[in-house]
Amino acid sequence: MGLIKSTIRDRARVLLNEIVEGFWLNSELEQFIDDAAIDISTKTYCYELSKSVTMSTSTQLYTVSTDCLKILGAVYANKGLKRSAVYMEGLQTAVVSGAPEYFFEIINKLGLIPVPSSSENSKVITVYYAETTNDIRNIPLKFQISAVLYTIFMGLLKERQYAKAGQLYATYTTSLNLDKVEVTSEKLDVPPAQDHYILKLMGPQK
Repeated sequence: MGLIKSTIRDRARVLLNEIVEGFWLNSELEQFIDDAAIDISTKTYCYELSKSVTMSTSTQLYTVSTDCLKILGAVYANKGLKRSAVYMEGLQTAVVSGAPEYFFEIINKLGLIPVPSSSENSKVITVYYAETTNDIRNIPLKFQISAVLYTIFMGLLKERQYAKAGQLYATYTTSLNLDKVEVTSEKLDVPPAQDHYILKLMGPQK
């Protein structure tokens, strides 16, 4: 269940001490609520989507969405891929092509390690990612208090109550930190070294 714009607006009005439209127009408060949706979704990655990405032979990078904010995860053949990073390129296993085991992201693109071989051509990976949204209905209900706080913050700025607005913004950001999706600090997996699968022959021991 997502948030309802009229509910956010009316609760903000109560705290702004203006139940009936006057200094703050309904349309103005609703624009603030649109801004709240943008800010909350950007800071918390709470607006989650999924997309099927079709692999191609020897193609490592794939566009997920031009509005992709953060790739949250990827699944292939009913198995979650491990998160890696583009700067770990070259540390991958000696099997440089084949079924992907790791993913990384760079400039809204999904990268795969190993690079898909002909056996993976036309097969599908499901990618889960976050986007920014200006539609408050896309924001989960648990962020309702945060949305109200942001709307009041913007209202106080209009009234030039900058000190109160600053205090309220600090409360707002604290409330977001309690509920945001923790993906930025996720552990990165380092693919095995290139000689991981190479059998080393040794002479007789003396």
